[in-house]
Amino acid sequence: MELGTVVHGLILGTGQPVRVVAADDWRTKAAREAQAEAILHGQVPMLAADYERAQAIARAVREDEDTGPLFDEGDAEQSMFWRDPEFGIWLRGRLDWLTYFDGMPTIVDVKTASDASPEEFARSVDKYRYYMQDPWYRDGLAAVLKCDPGDIDFVFCVVPTVPPYLVMTYRLEPEDVQLGREQNRIAREKYRDCSEADVWPKWSRDIHPLALPAYARRRIESEINDYFD
Repeated sequence: MELGTVVHGLILGTGQPVRVVAADDWRTKAAREAQAEAILHGQVPMLAADYERAQAIARAVREDEDTGPLFDEGDAEQSMFWRDPEFGIWLRGRLDWLTYFDGMPTIVDVKTASDASPEEFARSVDKYRYYMQDPWYRDGLAAVLKCDPGDIDFVFCVVPTVPPYLVMTYRLEPEDVQLGREQNRIAREKYRDCSEADVWPKWSRDIHPLALPAYARRRIESEINDYFD
């Protein structure tokens, strides 16, 4: 988590100050004391080797011939607030990076990942619902700029946290963006209805039976059998 946070800050020129701790790990008393002191002063403590790695990752983004130009000019961490015209509720978003690229307002969202390949990042787009993030930000910026969402671009800048830090830039297919937009609308409608009724749904209103995941049950049974073997 700290690595990703620091990488974001280095790429965007924002974030908390970093205190580099000259130690191999956090096991020594001196290292732990330096860590605690950094946190006390609102700093992010990082081991020297980890900070060098964060710098290398950020440098890979800035120096990439395809992705780097996106960060030549722009504004970091722009907050936006707008009222939903259909449901009348206030909405908000915070953009990693806002620039103009190829004549269009362009939102750049920075992601760190262990694997930036198309196959793996597509799984992340599904798992973390990035396909909903894209239209949320596009629609929000369009509301603020009073333009059509189709006049705004959104790209993901994905950089691996392992060498050689091969940066990838992705733009979601329009049909997937539209799926996210439709899910966002459902979410806004539910939020409006729940807010007005002050009734928030949950999985069950009864005492619900809960079972261990199958993989956990198999592991525990194996541990028990191994003990008696």
